[in-house]
Amino acid sequence: RKMDASLEEASHTLGASTLTTLWRVVVPNILPAIIVATLLGMIRSLEAFEVEWVLGVRDQIDVASTIIYRDVHAASPIYGSATALAVIFLAILVPFIVLQQWMSGRRTHTTVSGNYAARVQHLGRCKWPAFAVVLGLLLSLTVIPVMLVVLSTVTSAFGFFFVDDTWTMQTWRDIVGDSGVLRALMNSMILGIGSAVLAMVVFTFIAYLTVRTKFWGRRYLDFLTWLPAMIPGWSYPWACFGCSRK
Repeated sequence: RKMDASLEEASHTLGASTLTTLWRVVVPNILPAIIVATLLGMIRSLEAFEVEWVLGVRDQIDVASTIIYRDVHAASPIYGSATALAVIFLAILVPFIVLQQWMSGRRTHTTVSGNYAARVQHLGRCKWPAFAVVLGLLLSLTVIPVMLVVLSTVTSAFGFFFVDDTWTMQTWRDIVGDSGVLRALMNSMILGIGSAVLAMVVFTFIAYLTVRTKFWGRRYLDFLTWLPAMIPGWSYPWACFGCSRK
């Protein structure tokens, strides 16, 4: 929406097809944004735990976050192994951060303009296949995971739907009857709101230094802002376990 429509118009005027315009004009202009979205998606996917645990535990299909959880949930917790695995994937993500910084530094990304123009693309025979793909993504990314997580709250064994006496409301009765739940929810609200407000103030200042000044360390600040997005996600499974033990 922020891309100047005249770029696409010029491409079509020169005889380029829609796919050629997409590949030669649109993608290069929004490539920095694509890299950022891909990086955030990778971070979120690598730190995902709940759905992967529910779907994979029966067939012993692990992802990194579930292995970390298994290591710290063992009779003799293996914190070194869990931490090493987290650091490995942290190192995997660092090159993508450097790539994002390099792309942003080229100043070829799209900026806000008033020349946006919406155009409907007629898909023809691809209309229904495209609809099926979008519907499949919607179901696989939102509806099915949410449904499975909700169902897991009323099962006797987390993640197991085909055992004796599967369904129970005992989990909800325990939660409702726990006097510490309300206090925990209030603490979560205070922490969430407080950290969000503080983060907006701090990161606005960092963003101004990074984009609008010649401060010598602005590149390092930009790099460091990515680290909190990665580290807490990897520490989540064993951090929660540690809190539950306390």
